[in-house]
Parts: sequence; C-alpha cells; structure tokens
Amino acid sequence: MKKCRYLIPLVFLLAISLVLSACSGSNYSRSADSAAYAEESYSYENKATDGSGKVYTNESAVKERMLVYDVDYNVESTTYEVSRKALESKAVELGGYMSSFNSRSGSTESVSYVFRIPTKNLTAFTDAIEAQGNVTHKSTSVQDYTDTYYDYSTEIELLKTEEQYVKTYLDEATESSERSNLIEQLLSIRREIARLEREKNNITDVVMYSTVTVHLSNVASYSDITVDYGDSLRDAFFKGWEGFADVMKGLLYLVILLSPLIVIALIVAAVVILIVKLTVGKNKKKKAAKAVPSRPVGIAPPVQNQVNAVPPAAPENKK
Repeated sequence: MKKCRYLIPLVFLLAISLVLSACSGSNYSRSADSAAYAEESYSYENKATDGSGKVYTNESAVKERMLVYDVDYNVESTTYEVSRKALESKAVELGGYMSSFNSRSGSTESVSYVFRIPTKNLTAFTDAIEAQGNVTHKSTSVQDYTDTYYDYSTEIELLKTEEQYVKTYLDEATESSERSNLIEQLLSIRREIARLEREKNNITDVVMYSTVTVHLSNVASYSDITVDYGDSLRDAFFKGWEGFADVMKGLLYLVILLSPLIVIALIVAAVVILIVKLTVGKNKKKKAAKAVPSRPVGIAPPVQNQVNAVPPAAPENKK
C-alpha cells in the first residue's frame, strides 16, 4: 500500500515534465517560425534562402522567390512643390520611373503618383516619402508568384519536348495531308510556348520592380489625428476577443500536439488507480478475516433462544 502511495505522485510528475518539455519545444518552434515570417513579410528584398544573404537583382537569380510588393501612401505636405520635386527626382535616382500621374488643383492641391521602383531600392524610396510630411495612411501588400512562374517553366519544357517529337514525325511524313496536320500542330505548340514565355517575362518584370502609390496633399498645417475614447473602448473590446480567439486556437493546437502524451498519461493513471483499488480491496478482506474470533475445538455452540419455543410446565400442587 505504501509503495502504491508513492507511485502515483511519481507517475504524475513524470507526465507533467514530459508535457512541459513538449510545450517549451513547441513554443520555441512557433516563435522561430513567427520571427522568420515577420522577417519575410517586412523585407522588400528577394533574398536567397541558403543563408548566404544574397539579394537577387537580375532575371536569372530572382527565380528563387517571386515576390511582388505594392505600397500605398497618403501624405500631407506643407511644402507641396518641394515634396513633389523631391519624390520625382528620388524615383529617377533609385532607378525607377513614374508610370502614372494625376494632379488636382483648386481649394486643395493634390497629386497622385504611381511609381515603379526596383525592389532592392524600395526601402530607400519609402524613407524618402515619409520624410516629405505627415503620413496619414500607409499599407503594404505582398503577392507570391513563385508557383505560377515555375508552372509556366514546366509547361514550356513539356511543350518543347512535344515540339521535338512533332518535328521528327514531320521529317518522316510523306503524305501531304499528314504533313499539313503536323505543321499546324507544330505552329500551335510554338504559339503556346511564345505565350507562356511572355507570361514569365511579365512576372519577372513585376517582381523586379515594386509599385508605390503616393497621394500627396498640399496643406497649411498637419491634421491632428486623435482617437476618440469610444473608439478606444471599441478597439479594446474587439482586440480582447481576438486575443481570446488566438489563445483558444493555441490551446487547441497544444492539445492536438500533446494528444499522444495525454493518452499515455491517462492510461498510466488508469492502471495505477486499478492497482490501488485491488490492493485496498485485498487489505480490507484480510482485516475482516482477522477480526472474526475462532471457536475452541470440542465446545458446542450456544443454543439460541427460539421465539416459538414451548415454556416449561408449571409444577402441580399436592393436596
């Protein structure tokens, strides 16, 4: 009984240590994944994945990661003309160009630019934008065209193989109708290869240059962006629920991750409880057997009084 009493805490301590070690490992891996994701999301450069730190700047090397960045800015400027000239000259200086321009005059002057900036110089250009005045809005989106690019490459290789087969059949064909069909098929394959090559080149061009949209407004003074107390409460409410949802997702992920350990711990606990119950039952039976007194040999048990026994007859009176 004493051995079982010490066995239960040891089993549970072992299970808890296994769970904590698994938790620490999973938290480390998730934090490492989060750090890698953050670095990937906020980097404007197509870096190599082999740890060399190389930045891809040409068509042959950029195939490793086909990322496209779109950045949008709303900026207020008290030196409107100076800011306009600074943005236009900075784009040319960094190897970019202006793909769209739209200005508006009146009570409030403003201009909208769409710049195409080399991805490797995107950070330098966004820094120049933010230096022009008060940034009231900024958004960045990233699109990954890697799968599409390599799908095109695979299709082109397959079509080129098919082209070689058709050319072989065409050289061996003798009938005019057969040669006509093979020529038409060969031209169709070459048109499809040309189309896919154009699509690949378009993706390469998009990846090499990022799109930056800038809405520049001429103002006498910067806007005072304040947050209302009610808006703060509303944001806190929604953020609280979002945090709760994230915690529940994390717990569910942890339960699924540790399900083998949990099952093993439950089985061990059930076995231990069963052993304890069996041991306690045996001890109780032994104690009950020892509590019953033994009867000496040769002595008859006492006769119990019977309820319906006949009472002895009363003595007769002698006259």
